[in-house]
Amino acid sequence: MRTGMGGTGSFEGRGMFGVDTKSNKFVHTWADSTDSMIAYSTGDFDRTGNTFNFTAEESKESGATGKSGSGMSGNRSNTSDTSGGGGMSNVMHGKQPRVVLRVMSNDRHVVEYYTSGNDGQENKVMEITYTRSR
Repeated sequence: MRTGMGGTGSFEGRGMFGVDTKSNKFVHTWADSTDSMIAYSTGDFDRTGNTFNFTAEESKESGATGKSGSGMSGNRSNTSDTSGGGGMSNVMHGKQPRVVLRVMSNDRHVVEYYTSGNDGQENKVMEITYTRSR
């Protein structure tokens, strides 16, 4: 995925979803050009809402938290100020994010990133809509 980030320039990122057969959990990884870390999240699938719910794993080496992505091309809507740099780890401010992947159809998925502020309130910090190219 290649996209603009408002006033902070552009970035390119790659993500992958899969299943860890040892833990029987869904997993995803994400890496992009704004940060040197590779993020890792685990989650479960809610059949009633056709939704995956992921929690980012904390990196043991950097203490940073992760984010998710997909191999489909997408339009990114960033609802948080990332002018401080540092990619998604800056957006999350060191807090463990919650990531929701909604499967709208075989050709369209929506990924939403949430984190809690210092006041304990959860905020959506980013949304990406992925659409399969044909």
